Amino acid sequence: LKAFLAPLAERVSFVQGDVLDRDLLSRLAAEHAFSEVVHGATVTSINRLASKDPTRPGLGGIRSALEVNILGTLNLLEMAASLPALRRFIYVSSGAVYATEGPEEVGAGMPEEGFLDPNGFYDASKYSCELLTAITARRFGLSAVSVRFSGVYGPMDRETPARDVKCPPYQLVNLALAGRSIGVTALEAGGDFIHSLDVADALICLLEAPRPRHAVYNIAYGANASLAEMTAILAEKLPDIRVAETTPEEADIALDPALRSGRWGAYDISRMTREFDWRPRPLRQALHHYLDWVRQQQ
Repeated sequence: LKAFLAPLAERVSFVQGDVLDRDLLSRLAAEHAFSEVVHGATVTSINRLASKDPTRPGLGGIRSALEVNILGTLNLLEMAASLPALRRFIYVSSGAVYATEGPEEVGAGMPEEGFLDPNGFYDASKYSCELLTAITARRFGLSAVSVRFSGVYGPMDRETPARDVKCPPYQLVNLALAGRSIGVTALEAGGDFIHSLDVADALICLLEAPRPRHAVYNIAYGANASLAEMTAILAEKLPDIRVAETTPEEADIALDPALRSGRWGAYDISRMTREFDWRPRPLRQALHHYLDWVRQQQ
């Protein structure tokens, strides 16, 4: 991360800490005149933790992760409410709050209103914090919004102890560059995948807006991209890429082709496009940019 942000070294301060440490947050608030806060600290692997820790009954195996996600957000909101110069607070939520089924209209993206059905611990923690953000904003006069991302890939996409999600574009690019033959369950399977730099541009729009009209915004590509489509685009620069269908047990990318709507399908991005004239870059440009970036890191 430090190497990635090296060109901005004079403008960036790195502090290693814990969002559960209220004293640290109070000290940072006193030392810096924060005008905007983007809160994205989270543990994404809660659902996996719940299934992988049979030695700890009940909620014991996931308690610490839930504390980070929920109490950490409460601590950041508390800090934000104490900042006299605060212009905007953004809570980074997730499309995981959505139901598995969306609008019946063919081609309609998942809208921000309705179709909410968090069905896992991570999902519930995200939706809970959206509510905390909205209620705190009303009670304390904060200008705050929540954003829901679709599948994010791009520069700095990587596995960490808190994030063990591998977005399909990440897998396609990295496995192909490693010379691997890539097994997938179905070439027609896919989802809504958004480049990380487009996410950054959208966040800047929301930070700089005088007064956002909504409490929640989708930040996504706005359309489904299949593994076949992404493979064809990558093949323009990687003619030796090899992708073939195989069994779920042997697949590197196991996506269910039946999951094409709801949280697994395209997200409606009309709020962002109409209000801020924000649009993600075309899929070909996004994938080629990411491929070039990964190559530069090797």
